[in-house]
Amino acid sequence: MQKVVQRRIAAERQALRRAAKQTAKADNAKEWGARWQMQSRGKQESIYFKEEKFRRREEYEVGPLLAPRRDTGHLKDNYGTIDPSVIQTPRLHWTMYKHFKSPFAVGDRVLVTKGKDSGKIGTIAEVQPDTGFVRMQDLRK
Repeated sequence: MQKVVQRRIAAERQALRRAAKQTAKADNAKEWGARWQMQSRGKQESIYFKEEKFRRREEYEVGPLLAPRRDTGHLKDNYGTIDPSVIQTPRLHWTMYKHFKSPFAVGDRVLVTKGKDSGKIGTIAEVQPDTGFVRMQDLRK
């Protein structure tokens, strides 16, 4: 009888170890995905900044009459466009997302402290819990 109980206890421990290993594997996959997303976003941003810096310098050096027209040829369809992953606000890290509680609610009046509208008071139209951002009403008009 003792061996049967020991075998059951060992099987339970093995199941717990297996479950812990699977959750750790899933967490590692999420961590890898979040890290990959941040790295690709950073790479895209640096590529855009370098290209734009080069273009502006070239246009300044040659002047407005000799500056190349970039909105023609093979760049005609996508000149001036930006990858959507760069425009979108980055999501909170997956470990923070489930514990994030926004101190703001829709309809709250808040004071803007940074940006073009700093010093203005507005009301919140939307709260985005996955990114930690809020959208304001009647600002930047």
